[in-house]
Amino acid sequence: MVYTKEGKICVCLTLLTLIPLSSAWNSSDVQAIRKNGVLSSNYDRLVRPSKITNVSVALNLLTINYMSWEDYRLAWDVTKYPDITDVFADESEVWRPVFFIDNSVSDLNIISDSQLLYRITHTGEVEWEQPRMFTTHCRIDITYYPFDTQLCQIKLTSWGYSTDEIELHPTFSGIITEDLEPNGEWLLLQTSAKKNELIELGANGVITKHWEIVFTIVTQRRTSYYVTGILLPVFLLSYLNTLVFILPVESGEKIGFILTVLLSLAVLLTIITDKIPSTSIEVSILCKAHTLNYRV
Repeated sequence: MVYTKEGKICVCLTLLTLIPLSSAWNSSDVQAIRKNGVLSSNYDRLVRPSKITNVSVALNLLTINYMSWEDYRLAWDVTKYPDITDVFADESEVWRPVFFIDNSVSDLNIISDSQLLYRITHTGEVEWEQPRMFTTHCRIDITYYPFDTQLCQIKLTSWGYSTDEIELHPTFSGIITEDLEPNGEWLLLQTSAKKNELIELGANGVITKHWEIVFTIVTQRRTSYYVTGILLPVFLLSYLNTLVFILPVESGEKIGFILTVLLSLAVLLTIITDKIPSTSIEVSILCKAHTLNYRV
């Protein structure tokens, strides 16, 4: 809109026409990439990409487990398909490393999921994020319960591929905890991820080496509940237990008083026993002290 000297108004109208760009994303390009890659007759998913394949592994406490590796056979020319950054494939179409949890107590199967898709970038990098919960064996030390610190490990081991065939290494120095919500009973102190070499001696005397990544989680018990609900009653009853010696014999309340304290200690010991994990490797100092009260 423009004002002229004569006071007239000139209105200029410009029409813009939207023309689709020739380089926009389209499904035909994705189909062509998949046809020349994972669906190609020259691609065999049972053959690993290279002599030694580097595999990166990351663990999330919320069970989003990340793995990635390079498969040059799945790369494509980015100049030919500039708007296609990645394509997807399932586990029946691409090669993947085989892993299992070595110290699992509920599931010793190979880690896999036919419902999850693999993301493949133009460089041939394959990314696999698999949500899964692991139940592993952890040795519990309750010596200083409830002021105890526990260490638990998740051991991810390669299966079928030796150290000469794949190079396994953790993506991060610890476990991803950015999505971890506070827990009312446990406080997370630290995590770590370390690569170990496993040596296996076969029946024919042949030594085979496999890679293993050990994810370590160190937690500390929150003590507020246990101090107010267990320790203070124990100390109070222990103090009351000694008062029986100052009661005069003439009162006739010695037996009644000590029986009341004894029954209270028995009930409290039952509560403590239900709270403490069942193990005979280490015995809690609290249980030992509580048992001594009966002797007194």
